[in-house]
Amino acid sequence: MSENLNKLFSPVLVIEDLSDSTKTIDKYDTGKIFTLSRALGITISLPNVADVESGFFVRFVVKVAPTNGSGIGYLINVTSGDGDNLHGTVVVSEDTAGGSTSGTATDVVTFVKASAEIGDFVDLTTDGTYWYASGHASLAASLTYT
Repeated sequence: MSENLNKLFSPVLVIEDLSDSTKTIDKYDTGKIFTLSRALGITISLPNVADVESGFFVRFVVKVAPTNGSGIGYLINVTSGDGDNLHGTVVVSEDTAGGSTSGTATDVVTFVKASAEIGDFVDLTTDGTYWYASGHASLAASLTYT
């Protein structure tokens, strides 16, 4: 067989571009990479951890830097039914300390307007109890957990 089997059976990452002002993530979005493409910001709602399988994973990547306009940046909200159950860290490229939840659960991930840059990203996964966040940002304080 001359066909490359890896070409036939390799998994393909699904990338979805977000450009509307809001987006609700559901359990069928697991494994997706979402690019954030609205300069005036997007509010994103995650499902309750009880409504998704352990191992649910999504990535959010800044494709268009949020501006100083009337928007708020990119907000990723843990659904209010879960309360504060997000833990994680942020690594920054600058020669400064990154951020974290410091052991205290939070419920919002924010790519800060006028600070977040193209390529900044956050990975979110759950074990059915907590959301775990791991992010990378170019500048200190451009990706926060609150």
